[in-house]
Amino acid sequence: RLSWGETGNQAIDNNAQFGLYTVDYGLDRVTSTAYDLFLQGSGTFPSGYRATQLANPNLKWESATQYNIGTDFTLLHGSLYGSIDGYIKDVDDMLITPSYLGAIGEGGASWLNGPSLRNWGMEFALGYRTNLACGLGMDISANADFFRNKVTYLPSSTTGSYAHTSKENLVQSGMPYGSIVGYVVEGLFQTQAEVDASGQPNARVGGLKYADLDKNGVINADDQDWVYNPVPKFSYGLNIALNYKNFDLSMFWQGVCDKDVYNNQKFQTDFWSVTDAGSNKGNRLLNAWNTNNTGSTIPMLTTSNTADEGRASSYFVENGSYLKLRTLQLGYNVPATFLSKFKMSSARIYVSGQNLLTIKSKSLTCPDPENPDWNYPLATSVSFGLQIGF
Repeated sequence: RLSWGETGNQAIDNNAQFGLYTVDYGLDRVTSTAYDLFLQGSGTFPSGYRATQLANPNLKWESATQYNIGTDFTLLHGSLYGSIDGYIKDVDDMLITPSYLGAIGEGGASWLNGPSLRNWGMEFALGYRTNLACGLGMDISANADFFRNKVTYLPSSTTGSYAHTSKENLVQSGMPYGSIVGYVVEGLFQTQAEVDASGQPNARVGGLKYADLDKNGVINADDQDWVYNPVPKFSYGLNIALNYKNFDLSMFWQGVCDKDVYNNQKFQTDFWSVTDAGSNKGNRLLNAWNTNNTGSTIPMLTTSNTADEGRASSYFVENGSYLKLRTLQLGYNVPATFLSKFKMSSARIYVSGQNLLTIKSKSLTCPDPENPDWNYPLATSVSFGLQIGF
């Protein structure tokens, strides 16, 4: 298969205003020259409406150009099957609403054309199906995929939208879109002598120790580096379907390898003072550093966050790799000789479970690698069913 296509952007609010409100706060009325995507935002408005954003006469639609190549194959009389796909997707003139100077005042937001990206990746699938002489039938298939992306262009008008990095750094680094720059944590300060020699403002014994990457004896914004990569090394899945006589068994495993997780839950589980100092905290704080527990990796308790330990750093980045048993189902088809007595054509009894097992990195401190930001973990459920046909 070979294909090429170019599309626009659909991820824009239908009510997004692309014009400029001209506001008159007099006693009469306010005139608007704004238009939303449905052209319903024009006309005359009562006094009291306010400016929401500025117009951009140079604005144009985001575009995405994608190239695909792939093949499907079957071998051994259809027993072995699979597919291989590859793609390259170039996104130009991304539509963004960057931060703006406070001096502009209310209504200073505006849509701009921002970065250009290149995404590329491959997908693989391989399966085997057969019926053995003993009566066991099987269909086992596995898949894996990876993707990479990088910023290829960043206009100077939008560099302020991406924290801690310059135009040259973001483009030349080759890091994926959504990567985060922060401080590199080397551990905890063990002695006052280490604190005094660190050059780190407001450092404390038992607190986070940031690396002096530029070796100038002072810890400041120049000591930041890339600490978070949102793109996993690869993702994978496994489907298994077995049947023997009237029984059938199916399961689906899904996993992600080598993915960073930025665990904001550590604000509450590892610190007393970073946020909500008066609220309840996690039990990890019971193992915080103290003079009798110097081997701990959890900072010493304090009621004052003078060292700014909630700043973006590698301390909050954890290994989010996982393997999950998404579904498991066991079924039994009632024999036709029994069904004929009740004038039924088919009947199947089954029990099914979802999200029954999660295998994750031992270093991950949040319950679910897919939901690190205080989202509820995916629920485990078990259901029973009966399917009847006449």
